Amino acid sequence: MRSLVLFRRGDRPQPRDTARIIRAHLASHNLRVALLSLLTLAVASGLWLLLYAVSHWLTLLFVTAVKGIDSALPKEFPELFWVSAAALLALAWLDHLLHPDARPKDHKSVGEIVLDLVLAIPRATLAVWSTLSAWQHLSASDLAQAAALVERLAQERRLRLQSLPLEIPDAAQRFKILFALQIVQIIDIRREDRELWVALNPLRPAELGGEKTRDAISETSS
Repeated sequence: MRSLVLFRRGDRPQPRDTARIIRAHLASHNLRVALLSLLTLAVASGLWLLLYAVSHWLTLLFVTAVKGIDSALPKEFPELFWVSAAALLALAWLDHLLHPDARPKDHKSVGEIVLDLVLAIPRATLAVWSTLSAWQHLSASDLAQAAALVERLAQERRLRLQSLPLEIPDAAQRFKILFALQIVQIIDIRREDRELWVALNPLRPAELGGEKTRDAISETSS
C-alpha cells in the first residue's frame, strides 16, 4: 500500500491535479528566475557605472597631471569606454566558450588571476543570460506527458532512462520534459547498477510527496 500514498495521506492526485501542481511549481521557479535575473542585471549595471566613474576620475587625473589643471576630459572618453566594455564582454563570452568548466581551480597562474579580475564585471553581466536560461515553459501537451511520467514514477519508484521512449515517444519533447522536471527538482536521474534511472526527487514539492510529507507517508504505511 505504500506505493499508493506517495503524494498525500491516502489519495494520490489525479493526472490533472498533478499537471496543475507541476504548472504551479514551474511558475514559482520562473518567478525566482526572473527576480534573480533582475537582481543580477541591477548589480552588473551598478558595477559598470562604478567602473565608468572610476575610469572617468583616473583619466581626468592623468590628463590633469600631464597637461595641467585646466585640462578637460577627452570628448572621446565615453565612446572609448563603452567600446572597451563591449570588447571585454566579447572576450568573456569567448573565454566561456573555450573554458565552459566554471569550477574553481586549486592553483592559478598570474595571467589567469589578472584575467579573472579584468573579466569579473563582464562575466557578471553574462550571468544574466545564464540565469534566464533556467526559465522553463511546458505546453499543455508537455504538462500532460510530465504528469503521466510523475504518476508512473510514483507507482514504479524508478524507470530506466532507456525505457522512457515508451513513455514519451517524441525525443525533443522527452528531453524538454526531463530537463524541466530535473531543474525544478521534481525528478532525479542517477546511476545505479551500472544503469541510468529516473526517479522522483526527495526535494520535490510537498504536494507531490516531497520531504514535508514523509511523516504522513510513514504513518499511512504503518
